[in-house]
Amino acid sequence: MELHGYRPRRGSPATVVVVIAVHAAALTALALAKMDMPIKQIIPPLKTKFVLEEVTPPENPPEKIEPKIELPQTPVVDRIVDVPPVDRIIYPPLPERPLPGPVDEGVGKATIIPTPMPAPTPDPVRVDARMDRGSVLQPPYPPSAERQGIEGRVQVRLTIGADGRVKAVERIAAPSDSLFEATQRHALRAWRFRPATVDGRAVESSLVMTVIFQIRG
Repeated sequence: MELHGYRPRRGSPATVVVVIAVHAAALTALALAKMDMPIKQIIPPLKTKFVLEEVTPPENPPEKIEPKIELPQTPVVDRIVDVPPVDRIIYPPLPERPLPGPVDEGVGKATIIPTPMPAPTPDPVRVDARMDRGSVLQPPYPPSAERQGIEGRVQVRLTIGADGRVKAVERIAAPSDSLFEATQRHALRAWRFRPATVDGRAVESSLVMTVIFQIRG
């Protein structure tokens, strides 16, 4: 709304600056006046309270460590022993060996005596076994071999004991089993020998015998 006959006045910048300066001066004076006034400080009384704090001892008290005292080491001194002087042993010089020279044959006569040789040990005297004269040499002819016309020589090795009896019969050669078996049975049953001897002592021995089987017609 605009009033007729009234026109607002505009202040100049210089007027505004003057007003601000006046206000600032008033505020400064007021502050300085308050600084000159004594300030009363009120300190409340102190209250002291003692509190006892319980101290719990440690479970494992520290071990008391004894101070280690090092003893001074005694220096080792070598013991000096006086040894009496020993007289030097002087051995007499050995006699000089004469150099070998020509051998003097002399005029004597040396006789050499031969060392007798030991007598040789004689060999043992051995005697072979021999058939006793009272023994029947020829065994009976086997009937089966005779019917078949079997002939020939039977050769056996006998083991003769020290008592002269035949202990074993070993086959060497035979034309048939029947002729060997007949010879074996007859030797064990009927043959007797004079045993072999060594230096006159009867010993066991072996002997090869031959029996001839021949059919007589």
